[in-house]
Amino acid sequence: MGGIQGPVAFRRVVVAPNAYKGTLSARAASLAISTGVGRAWPGVACAEVPLADGGDGFLATLVDGREHEIVVLEVSGPLLEPVRAEVGWLSSSDGLTAVLELAGSDGLMLLPRPSPETARRASTRGLGELLRMAGGRQPARILVGLGGSASTDGGAGLAGALGYRLLDRRGVPIPEGGLGLLEIDRIEPPADGPGWSGIEIVAACDVENPLLGPAGAAAVFAPQKGADEGTVALLEQGLARLVEVVARDLGVSGREGEPGMGAAGGAAFGLACFCQAQLTSGVGLVAAVAGLDR
Repeated sequence: MGGIQGPVAFRRVVVAPNAYKGTLSARAASLAISTGVGRAWPGVACAEVPLADGGDGFLATLVDGREHEIVVLEVSGPLLEPVRAEVGWLSSSDGLTAVLELAGSDGLMLLPRPSPETARRASTRGLGELLRMAGGRQPARILVGLGGSASTDGGAGLAGALGYRLLDRRGVPIPEGGLGLLEIDRIEPPADGPGWSGIEIVAACDVENPLLGPAGAAAVFAPQKGADEGTVALLEQGLARLVEVVARDLGVSGREGEPGMGAAGGAAFGLACFCQAQLTSGVGLVAAVAGLDR
């Protein structure tokens, strides 16, 4: 900005950054950029519109600057250790909106040392616990930010937390994590049904990877979570087995090939199949809520 000479031909700047990962939140980045603009071009108005995709910062960005409530809950972390995660609540004329963030309950940042072992065992159970608790207040909608996941379990962990029974050939619940999917033989839905009647669930992410194959959840993202080559192959096999059993027992087939179903280690696939969630762009959703176009 210091290289621009003379009067500027505009009077308004829209500042709409994502977070600077590990350095600045989206709100802090907005403030820093606006300060710089003000120093370089006195008199130019700045509109700060912090943005986020589905990853870390999704919840904070959506509730920032709006009337909201934050509830802190203890849920299962990626290795089932207790962690404290937030649920944001927004009120509007058409009812309550709950905002959840997978990174806060089952995120890779919660693992001090990602390894092949953690990549095999990490679960999305904590996200399911957040969903169950949020659903108990009967909101109009639940917005789920997908990103930064430690797990590649296809959403099996969250399904278990919601009352689905994922069983092996002996009728015993399968182990948590992507490796446990190799043992899945059948899925039994909750006796009282999924319990999502009247609640719109929206899963937000900004990747277009399918669940399976060379561009899928295991092949592309599991190495970032500590998986070695052998672990990637096992996780891929487990996800493929989950797809087979979901199609047979839940009557949901073909979704594994849709863009975005590989997001968050396949948690997008799990939300679609077990919660009837719709998938949308995280940046687009946040921009709409924040009023970026306006």
